[in-house]
Amino acid sequence: MKFSTQPIFDNHDTANLAILFAHSPRRTQRKTTLSQILSAVNTERVFGHKIHKDGKDVYFASPKSPHMSIVTAFSQLVSPSEWPEIGRQFFSELPQRRGYVQTVKFAQNSLDKLSRDQLRCSEDKVMKKVLLPANKYDPARTDKLILQDVIRSIYLSICNQYVGSQLVNDGEGLYLIHNNLKACMMHPEAASDEKLSNSLILLRLVGLITLAKDNELTAEGKRLSQTMNNKGKSVNNHRIYIVHDFSQAHWEDVADNFFVDLNVRIGKSGLLRALNGDVNAVEHMFPDITSGPTLSEIETIQSMIDKNAGSNQIICTYQLAVSTIQQLGGRSKPSAVKTVDSILNLRMVEAKKMTEKQAAEMGYVLDGFKNLSPQAKVIVPIDTDALLSCLTKVSKDKQRAVKALNM
Repeated sequence: MKFSTQPIFDNHDTANLAILFAHSPRRTQRKTTLSQILSAVNTERVFGHKIHKDGKDVYFASPKSPHMSIVTAFSQLVSPSEWPEIGRQFFSELPQRRGYVQTVKFAQNSLDKLSRDQLRCSEDKVMKKVLLPANKYDPARTDKLILQDVIRSIYLSICNQYVGSQLVNDGEGLYLIHNNLKACMMHPEAASDEKLSNSLILLRLVGLITLAKDNELTAEGKRLSQTMNNKGKSVNNHRIYIVHDFSQAHWEDVADNFFVDLNVRIGKSGLLRALNGDVNAVEHMFPDITSGPTLSEIETIQSMIDKNAGSNQIICTYQLAVSTIQQLGGRSKPSAVKTVDSILNLRMVEAKKMTEKQAAEMGYVLDGFKNLSPQAKVIVPIDTDALLSCLTKVSKDKQRAVKALNM
């Protein structure tokens, strides 16, 4: 995005910067984040760009980024590594939080690695497989771009916390909720709350963020980590994470077990497979994760798949799979739908959901399913033998059609 004030920041023109940041200290004295501070000054004057508001939130609009947050915009205008100095110069009434300079250096180090050129030039092939779309036709393209955006927003969220206390004793701690993630995203409009939740689970699995334990929390962190349940009892709400350097992430745990699909929740059964069946590791790393399919539900769907494995026969209707899970686990229909989608998302499950029309075009046999509407969803096997059977059938059908035309 282009800002008309960019040359002033590039040239470190102190006199003109003082004019841009001119403000009443009374308006900023209770602000704790950089986004709040920038919203309290004349934002359009600072950026040289029109803003629009959604409630109390300030956004910028351009054809490529119709809903860019103020923090993301400021990171394009000024490198985060320069934020502490700008704060000291022009917001002297606000005390920077302890360790803020070191925090921003840490975040900037990872943000540099997340630049488009650095990602593509990286030697980490597994990371590139998870985060970078193969091409514009990559079916996971949208989710991979959202995952990139969420990672950047985590590091920008650290820089955004300008005033306040440290939340963890060692390292960089962050109170992560959907609102403060979206406040630092380039495309917050693209990510639903479900996709944000799933992104955080994937990033926890690769070790980019880890849930802070009680002994790792500061007094402020312990205060923030407590909430009241519906019985009025104080419980830990699992919102504070320790953020690690981007280069320390272990992408193998995601690449080997999951396709990048942020529409479905990864439950404890999926995490068990990712962590080689280590129940203690799952309980230690993910004490707050309770959703997702159970082992019995996975086995039920798998048994349905096994009956038609290796053939080009349709396994069952999607609706039948959903109702089966409803009856088995006593789930609501929306929960059963998410559960079936989650099971089909597991890499070891060789089956896929598609419409009846798509299945017919690919060469799957519709015996017993001919009364379905073309848009009705069915589940089909996608193991190698099944796909070869489909290919053979399609080839024979084409040969018959050519013969019929030549007669």
